[in-house]
Amino acid sequence: GKLGAAIKTLSAKAKAIWKRDAQDWFTSADRPAFARYCQAEADWMRFRAVCDKEGWWVEGSAGSLVQHPAARMYEMNLKLAHAIGVEFGLTPSSRSRIVIPKRPSTNPAAEFFGTK
Repeated sequence: GKLGAAIKTLSAKAKAIWKRDAQDWFTSADRPAFARYCQAEADWMRFRAVCDKEGWWVEGSAGSLVQHPAARMYEMNLKLAHAIGVEFGLTPSSRSRIVIPKRPSTNPAAEFFGTK
């Protein structure tokens, strides 16, 4: 079967990514992993926006500069989205390795006898 509509618990941004990146060959079995990809993709964008607005470095409790907590979450979600995206062929390199089998004939008898 097809992938279907986005999982309801995804954020609005993740649902938009679901619509943007879903491929014809994805099946209902791909839904949980693809949902994780979409949410990780949405989250790295959200944490990036926080860091862009508030700064990548903030003053820590001892007064020295420390990495903004959102920067770590950005890095984590960016790596996660990339790793899952590779599994789905969403990078140029990984896409070149995907082989999609032909769908079986809707008429097995015609295929067997060589007729249409």
